[in-house]
Amino acid sequence: MVLVAHPSLGVKNVKELIAYLKSKPTGVDYASGGPGTSPHLAAELFKLAAGVNMQHIPYKGTGAFMPDLLAGRVPVAFVSPLVIKPSIASGQLIGLGVTGAQRSKGWDLPTIAEAGVPGFDFEAWYAIMAPAATPPDVVLKLNKLIDDAVNTPEAQEKWQSLGVEVMRGTPQEAQAYVMSEYAKWAKVVKAANIKAD
Repeated sequence: MVLVAHPSLGVKNVKELIAYLKSKPTGVDYASGGPGTSPHLAAELFKLAAGVNMQHIPYKGTGAFMPDLLAGRVPVAFVSPLVIKPSIASGQLIGLGVTGAQRSKGWDLPTIAEAGVPGFDFEAWYAIMAPAATPPDVVLKLNKLIDDAVNTPEAQEKWQSLGVEVMRGTPQEAQAYVMSEYAKWAKVVKAANIKAD
């Protein structure tokens, strides 16, 4: 994901955002696509890691908060690279950093960790899953077909232009990754007291 700020906030990088937030006892508002969404969890992890305060303004999806973000009514958000690149390129929003542990291909932004919050690492991810009763041979066949499709040169070029990296692996590796993410985010949800609506 990408941490963005509206130009009216007057910050140009992560360190300036942290300094600004620390100067405001109640912080500022940040938008998300609703409780428990990737933008919400990324912001809560940022608050914990940076020791800052921001007020959560939940919307019904990213599309619902984009008009308020672009107008500066809600000045900060974590947004998918699939959505936000044109708004940064046009100067409507300022890209402050990417949330992953490494810089994203196709983006000229530092990671949030290297820009002022050591150890910060948030990977928004998507997985293709099948019902638990799907026969193992069918799962393996689907895994191979999907892996072949997303790793064509054309698909890789498109992914890279959007700042998206494809994780390849076996169904067992995918399962292990999902379970490790579950454990990681259970801690953040508890610390931030996030409740399901």
